[in-house]
Amino acid sequence: MSARTESRFGTNLYQVEVRNETGDTVTIESVAIDPLNITDVDVRDNHQAVNVVLEPAQTTIIGVWITITPRSRAANNIIVDSVRVTLSYRTDTRGFLQTEIRSVGRTR
Repeated sequence: MSARTESRFGTNLYQVEVRNETGDTVTIESVAIDPLNITDVDVRDNHQAVNVVLEPAQTTIIGVWITITPRSRAANNIIVDSVRVTLSYRTDTRGFLQTEIRSVGRTR
């Protein structure tokens, strides 16, 4: 799993690359992205239902639009450089949560 986006305030696209490394078909039910190590900000739309099906060894990129707004002038200088990405997914027999901390890479 990886996360890529522009690291600035406002509404930004975070792209989460997911690869199914199991021998089973999995359904990704939701993706949650939380910026780390920043305060004085409001985060909206960071948890989204996706329902993406991945066959074994298949990779996909899931786009999640998140709005981050500063609550104070001091927060305007903060850069989002890492996020917590949580995936909720399931197979035919059970459900899982996977959480990883990822650096935010800039895309153009």
